[in-house]
Amino acid sequence: MKSFKTYVKDPTPVVDMFSKENDLTNNPYYNVSHHESFKSMLGKGAIAAMLATTPYTATGTPTNNTDKPNQQIESPKQVAASKSKTMNFIAEHEGRRNVVYTDTTENPTIGIGFNLNRSDARNKLSSVKANYDKVRAGTERLNNKQIYTLFEEDYDDAVIVAKRFVRNFEVLPENAQMVLIDLAFNLGPSKLFEFQKFRKALESRNYIQAAEELKNSRWYKQVKRRGIENVKMIRELA
Repeated sequence: MKSFKTYVKDPTPVVDMFSKENDLTNNPYYNVSHHESFKSMLGKGAIAAMLATTPYTATGTPTNNTDKPNQQIESPKQVAASKSKTMNFIAEHEGRRNVVYTDTTENPTIGIGFNLNRSDARNKLSSVKANYDKVRAGTERLNNKQIYTLFEEDYDDAVIVAKRFVRNFEVLPENAQMVLIDLAFNLGPSKLFEFQKFRKALESRNYIQAAEELKNSRWYKQVKRRGIENVKMIRELA
């Protein structure tokens, strides 16, 4: 299993672009038509709706996508984390950009946490009909469909890693599953499997201890808001 990132990065803060406190109409890069189309789309709680939209063409600093669907999938054993809800949970932490930027660990990144230094980056971009060299140089942007496709593939890989990490993944509460998938997406398998005390605490349903293990990690100090939210979600399960 490949690692999705060279290492963790401190995510770009995600702005709720639909709140009154964050009115983007004064932003010189703000595009009314895109704002309204995204507002309508996200109100339906479906990140997959990106597939039906036109390519994102706003100039300047790209905004982030923060869809928050309300629907959950019921499981006979436990409330399983729905794919759309968990993908949006990760997207809120990663941010969303259609042009290359450099993250805090100096990795060129695009889309939703897609590290252009990863070994399969060229092939992945080619599979969505994007030119790796142009994307990396910042002369080619990714559209919504390309971003979603890359993100979904990485998300599916992260789910596999999360299920390998703890033996009782399927019966853990929804929030625990979401945090595990978020960690797998952000850390990749090699780094995630270093969290052995956290793993043992989760498998024994000791959520207070699991939260403390996350909080005491170097990862927690690096990712700031992401770490605070994940620790809170685990602690509230106790």
